[in-house]
Amino acid sequence: MNLVIGIWIVVEKGIDFLVRTQREDGSWPIDVDLSTWITSLSVKSLRGKKDEVLNFQSTEIIADHFKKIQYKEVHPFNGSAPGGWGWTNFSGSVPDCDDTPGAILALLRLQPGNEIEYEITAACNWLLKLQNSDGGFPTFSRGWGKLPFDQSCADLTGHAVLALSASLEVYQDKLGKNTKRRYIKAVEKAVKYLSLHQCKKGSWVPLWFGNQQTIDHSNPVYGTARVLTYLQDTMNYSWMNEALRDEIRSLCMKGKNFLLAVQNEDGSWGGAENIPGTIEETALSVSALTSDKEDEACEKGLVWLDGYYRENGLKSAPIGLYFASLWYDERLYPLTAYLEALARQLEVKREK
Repeated sequence: MNLVIGIWIVVEKGIDFLVRTQREDGSWPIDVDLSTWITSLSVKSLRGKKDEVLNFQSTEIIADHFKKIQYKEVHPFNGSAPGGWGWTNFSGSVPDCDDTPGAILALLRLQPGNEIEYEITAACNWLLKLQNSDGGFPTFSRGWGKLPFDQSCADLTGHAVLALSASLEVYQDKLGKNTKRRYIKAVEKAVKYLSLHQCKKGSWVPLWFGNQQTIDHSNPVYGTARVLTYLQDTMNYSWMNEALRDEIRSLCMKGKNFLLAVQNEDGSWGGAENIPGTIEETALSVSALTSDKEDEACEKGLVWLDGYYRENGLKSAPIGLYFASLWYDERLYPLTAYLEALARQLEVKREK
């Protein structure tokens, strides 16, 4: 009898969940939401304008939310160690290597280092344990690299490099000698991975993001723009030695050349060469190329973005790709990508 009651309770909860999550058009989303991911993207997209947009109370609420939803125990679904973040605060999410670096970088922008030291160091330890033997970072679990779940990939590796580097910059005086060396060694191994997996033309191919209009559904523009931006931001930190800086600079030059070569005539970027442009891919490419030397390409991209936005609004494109070939778009991707591109351009113009 108890078993029957238990099954009935489970069924009732399942039905309630389906009713609550059905969209107005009758469909259901692949997942409830990507709230952790979107929140970290939103915070990072504001860059130096954060305090002009978010007041102190809002900043504290967002930071406290990140702290509250960080996994503090072994995850019951996959046995993942504590310290990471998943893509949403709802059940069903598991810690992963895009949301965890994203949350680290967002928290470092939201609060002083001394107020988030516990959370950041726990998250960095989670990342260090996740790194594969090839130097790359997988999505969910360390392994043999045969499945999407344990396979190292370039964009997540670049994101982990930036998160570890930013944390090392903030806490290098508080980290013990051995711990500091672990951080540096992890970054060095990850950069080697990125060097080995950079394609001949200078691109990096992401694992979980694609483009429906490319032949193989890959998205080298997304992957390259992401990795390039992460690596260039990493070079701003003082802890880095010149040998590592030179290695990263060389990778960045190849990545920039790839993005410049595949920009469309109208100024936009699609998933690859000669693929129609989207807000997401164009804005991310502008962010990656924002520098004194790439003014012309960035200006063309921004002109296209302005024209497209005026005509279509913030129209999202199907850029997300689950391992089962389930495509999705996210309505806030165009906004966060566009804001970041504009914020980076404003920073460069102020420096001039």
